[in-house]
Amino acid sequence: MAPVLCLMEYNPREWKVWLEFTRRELQALSMLMVLFALAIGMRWYAHVCTKPKLPIVYHNVVFAADSIDAQTPQQRSEFEKEDDYSGRRYAKRSFERNGDSLKPSDRAPYTPAYRKSRIVELNSADTIDLRNLPAIGPWLARKIVEYRDGLGGFISVDQLLEVYRMTPEKLDTLRPFLVLDTAWVERFNPNTVTLERLLKHPYFSATQAKGFISYRHKHGGFKIAADLKKCLLIDEKTYDKIRDYIEVR
Repeated sequence: MAPVLCLMEYNPREWKVWLEFTRRELQALSMLMVLFALAIGMRWYAHVCTKPKLPIVYHNVVFAADSIDAQTPQQRSEFEKEDDYSGRRYAKRSFERNGDSLKPSDRAPYTPAYRKSRIVELNSADTIDLRNLPAIGPWLARKIVEYRDGLGGFISVDQLLEVYRMTPEKLDTLRPFLVLDTAWVERFNPNTVTLERLLKHPYFSATQAKGFISYRHKHGGFKIAADLKKCLLIDEKTYDKIRDYIEVR
């Protein structure tokens, strides 16, 4: 009696069909999994085991000199040596002991030739000019330019103390290198100034800027600069700050 062949109908929707592999297919799949595991292992080794160690950086040393006493000699050595990973050299600073605390020691005065070669006009300088000055890095140079643009220019060098992270010690270091030309100052006309411009001015809060514009729309223009004090939101302190930036036309 001839054998009877039973042919099963092929159904691609049957999930068991997709789990049937030939011996060659299983070998190829196993090889791919081994290669994948090797690639992951090599990547982990390259990025974890051989990653250079970053040096210890103590950001508060410059601003809080007393904290140096709490550091071990090994930590101070780590701070002072060059950072090979980022290519940046962290500035050292000399200190002298006064009683129980450490204070910055007095530097030798800069020579006239050194000062002359680095004189910067504060109201026209860009970030590159400012970075050539002592105690000024890229971040602080950018903040000075942003603050100056918001003001419209500096009236006094002392206004640099209003810039975030500018300290009196840094300003004293910068004074020999700074000159100020107030002709660069951009003054605004209170009768035509926009709300957007006032919101960028550091001496106006958002409430004061909106109140000022509302007062002008309600009561008309200003004849003299002192008329700004008629706006209740412009107090005496604010007026003293902004009067040098006002030009009524």
